[in-house]
Amino acid sequence: MIAIGRALTGNMPEDECAEDFNCYTCSFSKFARKPIADASEKESKPDPNATQKWDSSNPDIVPDINWRNGRGVQGGWTCEINGDCSFLENGEERGW
Repeated sequence: MIAIGRALTGNMPEDECAEDFNCYTCSFSKFARKPIADASEKESKPDPNATQKWDSSNPDIVPDINWRNGRGVQGGWTCEINGDCSFLENGEERGW
């Protein structure tokens, strides 16, 4: 869930242990797609073919594929509900 949230929103903290997306047993999160950018914004984006590739000889290095800094996968998403557990009788359980 944490990895999905980071990829969709494009928000990847420098410290991967940072608490950003709540992940509990039976928690509910909702992501909404950002509106599609108009033609002028699309022209100003970097060429997606110019992105880096993952290298198996350096597996711990995550290449910049132009999804970070709030861009997200396929134009980006927003997290509208982050790990809600209000509907559970005992609330949050077994969080990551």
